[in-house]
Amino acid sequence: MSNVGMSNEENQVMCPIATIYAGTNISNHIACNVIASYGPPDPTESNDDFWKDKANRWSIPLGEARSRLCMNCNNYDNSEYTMRCISKGNGAKVKVSDIPFVPRWVDTDAPKAVCTRFNLVTTSIRSCEDWIGHGYSYGEKAY
Repeated sequence: MSNVGMSNEENQVMCPIATIYAGTNISNHIACNVIASYGPPDPTESNDDFWKDKANRWSIPLGEARSRLCMNCNNYDNSEYTMRCISKGNGAKVKVSDIPFVPRWVDTDAPKAVCTRFNLVTTSIRSCEDWIGHGYSYGEKAY
């Protein structure tokens, strides 16, 4: 973690590195995609194959899988401090359309936050296989 030109008081807490360095944010997006099938490429579309895969992997109904988004994952950090880090950091300015994904990903205006599991700046409407509900820890079922 690193600070981003905040006040001395704010510098007592460090910003997530992905909010500071674009290269780290890009690398971590790619790693999350490989490790945990992060996506979908265009969250404004239906993405039936993406969500069917998640439903099968999680052994849950398709509708429930579609509801497991970054915004309601235990790893989604949209705290006031993190949001200041996002607003000031170069890493948070990365557009997913610039990351070398195939197919090319679509940028959205959805709210951003930091995924604390993969240390990347994510949007609220994507997901990954490591999604975990609030109040659960890894290895426990979140349903």
